[in-house]
Amino acid sequence: MMGKTHALSSAASAAAIWAFSRGVVGPAEVMIGGTVMIGSALLPDIDHPNSTTSKTFGPITQTFCVVIGKLTGGHRRGTHSLFGVGVLGALAEIGLMYRHSPIAALLIVPMILALASMVRLFKIPGYLDDLAPVPIVLGIVIMTSVPLWYVPYALAAGCLVHIAGDLITKVKIPIFWPFSRSAYALGLIKTNGIIERWIITPGCLVIIAIGSWKGLVG
Repeated sequence: MMGKTHALSSAASAAAIWAFSRGVVGPAEVMIGGTVMIGSALLPDIDHPNSTTSKTFGPITQTFCVVIGKLTGGHRRGTHSLFGVGVLGALAEIGLMYRHSPIAALLIVPMILALASMVRLFKIPGYLDDLAPVPIVLGIVIMTSVPLWYVPYALAAGCLVHIAGDLITKVKIPIFWPFSRSAYALGLIKTNGIIERWIITPGCLVIIAIGSWKGLVG
């Protein structure tokens, strides 16, 4: 799937969760958790040098991309597996436990990458939009006591939406890596094909609209 479709499908999932959890989660959880979930739907492609996430901060994230690619076996390998999602969520949880120490980087880095990746989809000229997530995330994590228990789950959920989106295309991914190298694909749609552009995208927009309305008014 294309990056924008990954983000839209994650936004639709977040809207649906909001609709069904109305009265349980507060405004902060909806705003922060939803934003993180949408952005994290782009994170699995950090293993590809031309992905939105890899280009977020130029040479810094592209170097990070090379490192991640080496560690996870290349594009659509470890970062597109259930194990990889679990590791990301676990590391973010550890970072949250120590949010006022250097270990918080385990939470801060993926949050910044998620938010910056989402912003880049809008293709806003200049660099301020790319850098804006840095002070915002640092402020939320380190300088406030806003509950963030849901953020590791939001990060993992966004990545799972990405994996699900790739699974329905014709490109196989090893979802059980590193325990199995077998790759799977349902082959239901072609990436950036008619179904993705004219059925999935409008469908996500409808779900976002309905879910948001339900979340606001019940």
